[in-house]
Amino acid sequence: GIVGADLASGFNCGLVYRLAGEIKARLPRLLGEFELAEARARRHRNKHPGGPARREPGAIALLLWLSPEAANGDPEGGGLNLETPGGEFAGELGGGAGDEPGGEPGGETAIPHGENRAVLFRAETPHRAAAATFADGFANRRTEVTLLFRRRGNDG
Repeated sequence: GIVGADLASGFNCGLVYRLAGEIKARLPRLLGEFELAEARARRHRNKHPGGPARREPGAIALLLWLSPEAANGDPEGGGLNLETPGGEFAGELGGGAGDEPGGEPGGETAIPHGENRAVLFRAETPHRAAAATFADGFANRRTEVTLLFRRRGNDG
């Protein structure tokens, strides 16, 4: 399946904090009042059916893909599906259509995998990993780093 680590299980080094700090420095109006709450690294299997809908703890999530572009068997896919307001993922997670701003039934936005592509989104936005087919070999697996930010002083 998936090989992964988070801050508590070993993905806790100076480079992680440097990356978070540099991103905050580049986006001060957006991330200035936030601090790093969690960091995760994951490497999925080469053929991945996609994942269940989920929300992340924290306020803002940044997902960074590190896999080689040439390894992705579907240049228009293999990334992330984000729910648009009022979409179906909220129903899977206990909410319903209309509980997000906008109130109209929505759908999802597919964000294709891209080497060194970063996706920044509200952490509570329902999302799921898209189905993916990457080239054989461990080095070609979809590899991602997720940084979760929360407001300073917020323990939740």
